[in-house]
Amino acid sequence: MEIFLNDEYSPALKCIHGIDSPSIVDLGSNIGGFALFVFENFPKANVVSVEAAPDTFEILNRNQEINAQRNWKVVQAAVWIENGYVNLDRRQASTGHRIAEDGSDGESIPAMRLDNILAESESDSIDLMKMDIEGAETDVVPANEAVFERTKILVIEIHTDRIDPTSVYKTLAKCFSHCWKVTGRNVQKPVFILAHKDMLISDAVAVNLIDHIGLSRDQRSDN
Repeated sequence: MEIFLNDEYSPALKCIHGIDSPSIVDLGSNIGGFALFVFENFPKANVVSVEAAPDTFEILNRNQEINAQRNWKVVQAAVWIENGYVNLDRRQASTGHRIAEDGSDGESIPAMRLDNILAESESDSIDLMKMDIEGAETDVVPANEAVFERTKILVIEIHTDRIDPTSVYKTLAKCFSHCWKVTGRNVQKPVFILAHKDMLISDAVAVNLIDHIGLSRDQRSDN
């Protein structure tokens, strides 16, 4: 898994250094690699992991059961803009499952609003949110400005290979005053760390998200 092979989420964890029991929400958790990485660094963390694909969730659930001593909740649902059901397009590998664009094809799975998912954390604010939801961020991010006000640190992978991220970048730039791009990745999809205050982050460079709108359009045209 890229979490362990590239250690690319470690810059985000350094942002919450010193917090004994951080509240963390992992959206698009796959089998739970990020949560396990968190617990290695923060054994007392309170983690909510959300995974859409039923078979992948089964492995996530088993990993949670193996680590039952941890404060770890797992939820089987797609992160979406309303509660209910959506269809999951599973034609790619498990790390690339996404909500079917036309809503007609794929496997029907539960869907949850982000604010309902946050209620699972039983915390008024989130110390760190990790979001890797395979392109659904183009719908989810603009609909959740109020949630981001309660989120101290957001680390998000933007799937520029399949979406126009303009609305995502604009919303994040509005909600967070500071942004860094994680460096050293071997894939084109960017990972950003966002916060409400300035801080020193290793292995990341400060950026202006609005500048990435035109850059992303150029990259999509090249593809």
